[in-house]
Amino acid sequence: MAYISKPISESICSPAEDGKINRPSASTESEHPRHQPHKGLYLFRKLITFRTVTRTGCCTNLSESAKVDLEEQNHPIESTPPAEQAHHIELLEEHPQLRLPAPPKPWYFRRRLWIPLGLLGVLIALFLVMNDVVMPFYVKSGKSAIVPNIVGLSQKIAVQKLSDAGYEPVQYEVRFDEKAAEGTIIRQTPEAGEETKPGRKVYLIISGGKELVVVPDLHARSLRDAKMMLLKENLSIGTTTFAYSDSAANGTIYSQTPAPGIKISTATKVNLVISQGPTLGRVPVPDLRKMTLKEAIEKINAQKLSVGNVSFQSSPTGEPNTVIEQYPTPGDLVTENSNIDLFVIRGKSEP
Repeated sequence: MAYISKPISESICSPAEDGKINRPSASTESEHPRHQPHKGLYLFRKLITFRTVTRTGCCTNLSESAKVDLEEQNHPIESTPPAEQAHHIELLEEHPQLRLPAPPKPWYFRRRLWIPLGLLGVLIALFLVMNDVVMPFYVKSGKSAIVPNIVGLSQKIAVQKLSDAGYEPVQYEVRFDEKAAEGTIIRQTPEAGEETKPGRKVYLIISGGKELVVVPDLHARSLRDAKMMLLKENLSIGTTTFAYSDSAANGTIYSQTPAPGIKISTATKVNLVISQGPTLGRVPVPDLRKMTLKEAIEKINAQKLSVGNVSFQSSPTGEPNTVIEQYPTPGDLVTENSNIDLFVIRGKSEP
């Protein structure tokens, strides 16, 4: 196995007459790019820089990467004679410029980073001192006043009350509120009861009343689309009923309350009527109650309907052979020739 040869110190790193270090010629470097004698010294510089080689020549603590580098250059570190190691160490001590630069310091030791961190710490300290020491001392020293309670008062009365107490009222914003009347104070800063210096500004949030929005037109819309349109306006659906309509397709809305275009509060619900389809081919069920069975049958036939099941039952009231109930109920729309079931009194029952 090859050792780090003597020419490293003689031909590469020996001081010249002018005090500079001799360097290999270009031809020497090109002939043996992988086995140049100064490469071994470079690796020793690397090892010396990271304190992996000591004066005793012990190389057992070298990193794996450093050992691989030496092996690639045919300079096995374990077989390098201690005398050779000591020789190169002396050369590096004699010529410090051959050492590799020291590794950069960690971020928390860099001087430039401590400057902004120090300024930030100073600012935080100043804020804490002002907030916890200076301001409380300033408020408690000299004349002070108690902020009056103006929540719930009208804006005119609240402004007058603050001015009489020596404060400067400032309108901060107008906010919609479902409970507070329009033009009344719903919040103040500082809050009522705080001890402050007279002349301080008091910021007011004034109620804009209930938020009013325009009701969208939901006609001919599906129930799903109607929900999305109302949600976009911060509204919601109230009651939903179904009815037949010749002007609206089945499953679409043909009536709504409130009507489209008017302004309402967001707390008001919109009631919808959904179409069950056109009445074409449908007939209304007549009211057959209190008719005799004969009259009821004639009425059913006249409406292009059919008599369904006829059930007789006893009843303490009503005339015998009269209709007391029917199904479908009066007013329902049914197709032509639909059956109408009748419930008829058999006769008076004994008391």
